[in-house]
Amino acid sequence: MTDDTQQEQPKIAAVLDVEGDDLQDAIAEVEEIFGLQLDDSAYGTSGVETIGELEDVIFAHADLGSGARCPSAMAFFRLRRAIGPVKGGRKLRPSDRIADHSRYAPIPLAARLKEQSDLRLSGFGPGRQGRIFGRLAIVAFFLLLAAVTAESLIFSLGALLLIISAVAIAFRDPGAFREDETMRDVTRDLVERNIHRLVRQGAKIDKRTAQRALRRRIAAYGFVHVDEIGRESRFFAEPEAKA
Repeated sequence: MTDDTQQEQPKIAAVLDVEGDDLQDAIAEVEEIFGLQLDDSAYGTSGVETIGELEDVIFAHADLGSGARCPSAMAFFRLRRAIGPVKGGRKLRPSDRIADHSRYAPIPLAARLKEQSDLRLSGFGPGRQGRIFGRLAIVAFFLLLAAVTAESLIFSLGALLLIISAVAIAFRDPGAFREDETMRDVTRDLVERNIHRLVRQGAKIDKRTAQRALRRRIAAYGFVHVDEIGRESRFFAEPEAKA
């Protein structure tokens, strides 16, 4: 039984292959989450090579709060208030699918949430409008290549205009929640993306939540599941020793 349990556990990634601009972007997200401005001289990040070393730096300087308020409850009720009344006047529950009850698409809802509670909502996918016009822009790009190859000025200008129009409409897409995404899922993401904002509002963040928030952001850049990241996981491979 013990062997079966061990086999079911996710394998810890030794190397995440996150370096260069990707690493800088990942650390910028971590800074935003914890309200820090990491500096090599002040925090010693120049020598950080593993997840564990980054966690030590973050948790040595981040304020995780000393209040008595539950961050999940705070995020949930602020999210529910931003969504507003739902059909039948019922109260939204954590298990409710947000796509079934929210009158707002993600981007308008994010704007309401930020205005009301100063919380940032992100991580949602493109909506129908974004998908359709995004694909149209790709088709128009290949039409442009064909028109240029055929040296047709009129068709080239037409394809270029179509690309510009499709991209402009796609960028106005209000986004979409995943069909199976519940209020509980969005609440967890809100907590992980707004740690320092919730702390300012009186919440206390436990270290496990903070650790998962950090690892989830790094996982997105390393294209691995968050559970595959351990303290010993390296951001990039060690350079081969010279002979």
